[in-house]
Amino acid sequence: GLILKAYKQLSAKFID
Repeated sequence: GLILKAYKQLSAKFID
């Protein structure tokens, strides 16, 4: 959960 959340945030930052 925690890792997934951090990964999602990083992904969103890079994609956005």
